[in-house]
Amino acid sequence: MTVENADSLGHVLIEEARKSLSGEVSALGLGGVTRRVLPVRRVPSPQECQEKLSQLLHANSQWYFCAGWVVDWGYRAWACVVGETKAAGLGSFEMSPEHVQELREGADRAAGWFHWPPIPEGGDVDDAPLEPVFIEMAEWEELYAQWKAVKAKT
Repeated sequence: MTVENADSLGHVLIEEARKSLSGEVSALGLGGVTRRVLPVRRVPSPQECQEKLSQLLHANSQWYFCAGWVVDWGYRAWACVVGETKAAGLGSFEMSPEHVQELREGADRAAGWFHWPPIPEGGDVDDAPLEPVFIEMAEWEELYAQWKAVKAKT
């Protein structure tokens, strides 16, 4: 077998592996022997998971409210994820089950959630963050519980 043939076979095996959705491909190997090739699935980094979650949250805010990040969006979206829209005082607002599932999976992968922190007391607009901030799930759940308690009083 020449180097050219080996190189072509390698490309065929790689392409077949990429095409596989089932996770396994049979391919003709050297000497006519059938070999199994398993595609390599890269595990996304925590930062990539966080970025994907941020994109999902922005896209859903745009979809439902025509705004990149509506006021209290992190809280509102989380209320949908945990099935508490009525308890959180959001009236009849609901997200599609598909969107809820995507956000739930995104939160699980990222191990946290995004929120837009308020302007610090005594601060001014220049002190406000320019983008939502990612926080770990334990901290997020505390913030969400506080927000929900305030909503319940109003």
